[in-house]
Amino acid sequence: MNKILKIISINILVFIGLCLILEITARFGIFIIRGSSTIGLDERNKNLVYEPYVMFGPGWEKKFQNFENNNKKRILILGGSTAEGWKTNILEDILKEKLNINVEVINGAHGAYNIRQQLVILSIWGGRIKPDIVISLDGVNDILHSLRGENESGTFYLNHTYKTYLTKPYMGTLTFLIQNSQLINGINRLTRRFAVYNAEDHYENINIYLEAKKNISSISNAFGAYHISIFQPYLGFKKNKTSREKAFKIYDFRDEIVKELMLFTENKLNNLYNNFTNTHHFNSQYLYETDKLIFSDDFHFIDDYGYEILSEKIVNIIIKENLLKKNNIN
Repeated sequence: MNKILKIISINILVFIGLCLILEITARFGIFIIRGSSTIGLDERNKNLVYEPYVMFGPGWEKKFQNFENNNKKRILILGGSTAEGWKTNILEDILKEKLNINVEVINGAHGAYNIRQQLVILSIWGGRIKPDIVISLDGVNDILHSLRGENESGTFYLNHTYKTYLTKPYMGTLTFLIQNSQLINGINRLTRRFAVYNAEDHYENINIYLEAKKNISSISNAFGAYHISIFQPYLGFKKNKTSREKAFKIYDFRDEIVKELMLFTENKLNNLYNNFTNTHHFNSQYLYETDKLIFSDDFHFIDDYGYEILSEKIVNIIIKENLLKKNNIN
């Protein structure tokens, strides 16, 4: 009996040792290729900190608990990581310069949020914030989460992880180790390179996105706010890429399907908003036809210049449509 236990123990130790060697090798390899041995893990694990209603976030209830009635016009930004990186002073300063009015911009975006999480933010805290304009900069997470191959339509990218924690708590430790394994995450990312993508397989997810986008317009209207809808930019549509932007090839395998789904969604958005008087929609792709460096990867800006261009476009819409001087709509 002792001999059997010894053999089992040795095999377990060998297996654990082998797993550790493979994990270290994977992290070292990714460090050589991409510059960080933990790339892709920080956001995944940061977002495992639970927050009511939206599943994860920076503590919205505390962030949105004190709003003075200061008679300032307010703009609320919704979206994922691209919108989260939008410094509020950029839009505030341009509005101050061009309209000579003080505007308070509130950023309610968070990395990895999909459209339904944005809708929850607006639904719960919009009445407290009382925005005059709601800006939604989004679309990419809803498409990319659909392409992962592991998410049910309309769910966020860590839905299966939360579901495991809630329904199979005895698997929690193993799930946590998997979430922190660059080897397993690397294998998952690698397998997606060989997936066969069909646009039709993702239309259900896009329909959910369009439904929630419409609801953002409706709820904004209920709060007496205008809605500026922006389909966020994608490096794949930029024609005048810099040498650094051309060198970003890690996601080229999904470039064609992403562009196909984005064009399909943009067409649907234009049709959706034909009859919405409170919503002004535009596709941001054409804003970045410049030979200057804009993108740090396929969807994120390298610096504030990308946000400055976007803010200029928004301010032009606000001025043209007189959105901050008209009485709030009902």
